Amino acid sequence: MKRRVAFALILLATACKPGAAPDGYQDIPEHGKVVQRGTFLEKGCKEPLEDFAGGKLSVCHCRADILTAHFEGKGMAVANDVLELSARKNRCPQGTKVSLDPDVMTDMRQSSFTVTRDDARFLNVLTTHYQYGAGAAHGMSFIESYLIDRKTHQVLTQPVLVDARHYTAAGKAVLEAVKAEVGDNSLLKEYLKEGPIFNARGCRECVVYPEGEDWKVAFQLYSVGPYAGGHATVPIDSKYLSARVR
Repeated sequence: MKRRVAFALILLATACKPGAAPDGYQDIPEHGKVVQRGTFLEKGCKEPLEDFAGGKLSVCHCRADILTAHFEGKGMAVANDVLELSARKNRCPQGTKVSLDPDVMTDMRQSSFTVTRDDARFLNVLTTHYQYGAGAAHGMSFIESYLIDRKTHQVLTQPVLVDARHYTAAGKAVLEAVKAEVGDNSLLKEYLKEGPIFNARGCRECVVYPEGEDWKVAFQLYSVGPYAGGHATVPIDSKYLSARVR
């Protein structure tokens, strides 16, 4: 395992403009806003640095690089608040902002986003929240999708995207695509034992989102396949979608 954590120690103020970031941080994309960035010492934590894998490990520090999407324009305040709240949930615990040797392994939190559709009808933001615990074999990421109606500025929730009349047919079609992507593995079999892919709550352990004019389904890590496979992502035919978004 590499000891060098991919976070720099140069601490930025949150009022950053889009553009290149210091080494180790994400560049701030168009529409990007910094929610939390830097290294934080947990309040009241006094554990000394530990020897780990030939280097040092700290259970008291957390390195953060939390970005959210923020859009200008009339009517976007609610959508911006929803997006920022999502990012804020992934912040490092509040503590003192400090400098720390970059070779020290710490907890890490990172949030990023991609605008997957932006036209006169819809704006869609796909977010990825990553967490790593110091000393762990690997981190974990969680994805969310936010579809914003350009006319009403309403954030459309996952349950309204797939037509309830097509839950079964859509599930079968997506399942076949998933099997082609990840194989008929044990995690997928366990997933299917727990219920259908689509139900009244939306997409189970997955998100439905547009990418341009196409629509896709992306699954959370470990839901339908091994970690190495990442977030299995497959297409979904628009005929299964609700009239609201079709």
